[in-house]
Amino acid sequence: MQLHHSALLILTILQYGGSSFNLRAAPQAMQPAGQQYFIERPENLTVIEGQPVTLKCTIGSLAGKVQWTADGFALGYDQSTITSYCSKCRAVSRPGAGEYHLLVQDVELGRYNRFECQVSPDIHNKHMMIRAAATLNVIVPPDRVELVATERKVSLHAGGSRLSPAGPGEPSRQPG
Repeated sequence: MQLHHSALLILTILQYGGSSFNLRAAPQAMQPAGQQYFIERPENLTVIEGQPVTLKCTIGSLAGKVQWTADGFALGYDQSTITSYCSKCRAVSRPGAGEYHLLVQDVELGRYNRFECQVSPDIHNKHMMIRAAATLNVIVPPDRVELVATERKVSLHAGGSRLSPAGPGEPSRQPG
């Protein structure tokens, strides 16, 4: 039976030409076995601690199930399971568009910083498992800045203002 479909496909290509043959309009039996694939993979991102971030994952020809992992731990397939394992994580999905994004709220340094979008094989194992990882590089802004053992004069530039702290025995100069 498979030989019959292959021969029919070859005859059709020979008759109409390979470049003008539209596989989308061909009978389903003549369609090549497509594999699920990433349209958009999650990317490594730099984010300030405490800010939210959305990791993107868009799948084409989806046949399996999509789940995310956080720091190597599988979060599961539904929102309640995801939230029970990662209270800062929320699925943002549009299955019809193949979108399975993950919103991470209030990002922390050292916690939930490595993620992976995983797509399982289909139930008949005709589609391979695929996965794509992303790391969040979390930047922690300083609470304060202190200069220790500096030269006698230090200049700080903030926006359009220039601050020049006074040395010992000099009056302080404020921006004017």
